[in-house]
Amino acid sequence: GSYGLRRITTRLQISGEKSSVLFSYGRQDYDGFMKHTASQKDFINMVGEFHPNTKQSITTYFGYANSYDQRNGELTVNQYNNLDYSGNSRYLANDAHSNIISFRAGIGHLYKITNHISNNTTLFGSGISSNVSSAGAWIDKLPVNIGVRSTFDFDFNLSGNLYLSGIVGVESQQQTAQTIGYNMTNPTGAENSSANYLNTGLYNYIGAQTSNVYSVSKTSSIFTEWTLALPDQLSITAGVGMSNMDILLSNKQVTGKNTTPTNQPVSAIYDNMFSPRVAVNKIFSKQVSAYASYSKGYKAPVSSYFYIPLTGQLNSG
Repeated sequence: GSYGLRRITTRLQISGEKSSVLFSYGRQDYDGFMKHTASQKDFINMVGEFHPNTKQSITTYFGYANSYDQRNGELTVNQYNNLDYSGNSRYLANDAHSNIISFRAGIGHLYKITNHISNNTTLFGSGISSNVSSAGAWIDKLPVNIGVRSTFDFDFNLSGNLYLSGIVGVESQQQTAQTIGYNMTNPTGAENSSANYLNTGLYNYIGAQTSNVYSVSKTSSIFTEWTLALPDQLSITAGVGMSNMDILLSNKQVTGKNTTPTNQPVSAIYDNMFSPRVAVNKIFSKQVSAYASYSKGYKAPVSSYFYIPLTGQLNSG
């Protein structure tokens, strides 16, 4: 492709009577259309399906990605008007980039208890290791997520034209993350300065630590939903879920603006969050249908509710 874009992919598939495996790998390189905009990316995916017997099936997945993208910052108005795409000198001095290494993995087990009842249980996890630099700082992030989900599925024929299907399940998930920020400096001791880069062409390097935020979030929920299929293409669905969320946040860094030690964790608990749902659906023909529904949900809080990045303080109010 243009500007040195190159991409290769390869795939291997193996299947048998009771199993199948897929492996794929991809690599992409790009020289960039402006100075300091090159990128390199690697992708790996593996999927496996196994059927030990007629009642069971097992599914596995693993994914890995390593992405590195250079940044050259925002252009000034004069640079844009003069078609000068050399980039922002402070971004260039700090070797501005985004490097994200991530993985995802999971294993699921489906078991048919009877012809009308089955269980599906999944264990899953994901993680990211990222380092990002810009005009002002270098930031390292390391979130790790693990979880489990288990459901029982039901399917009954109550009479000739009356069917009842439903699901009952539980899910739990936890994420632990640490975010650390640093200044960028050069041999002269100047923080986030582009002077050394302009004079020598050498990048700045990581300086003093400026922030260290540690967080843990846990969510758990139980839920059920049932659909009654009636004659004349009419169905009624009703369900309810109850969720809980625990958040712990700790600022382990004392900054110039935040001289009060705040390494004691601050936590918040959101419990007994009920989410009901009711819906009615009517099919008149292949082209026309109508439905009415009511549901209630909750929006998960974000870290800015608890942490004030400008001052480096925890928002405990």
